[in-house]
Amino acid sequence: MHFLNLLPIAFLCMLTRLAVATPAPLRGNLEKRQCNLNGCECLLGNHPSQYCWGCEYVTKGGSDPSVDYRGWIYECAPNGRCCTYGPRQSCANNVADPCRP
Repeated sequence: MHFLNLLPIAFLCMLTRLAVATPAPLRGNLEKRQCNLNGCECLLGNHPSQYCWGCEYVTKGGSDPSVDYRGWIYECAPNGRCCTYGPRQSCANNVADPCRP
């Protein structure tokens, strides 16, 4: 058998090995954040996604008037319901990012 005939088989074996490789664990101290119901509201019919306070999709930041909701991130649903993850760096300083679906 010629060496060149074995190359496609060796290549397929290498691809199979890559396809079943286990990804390395993430480094750092990542923490899962809970989305809390706080009385916030979103625009009806919006695209379900996360939006910063200040976007037209978030119509009410929460029910506590003593809290400054600027800089918070919200998870909006098409029915207008939402929850919040709290402050987020990309939403700080009135920079609404993400603001588009």
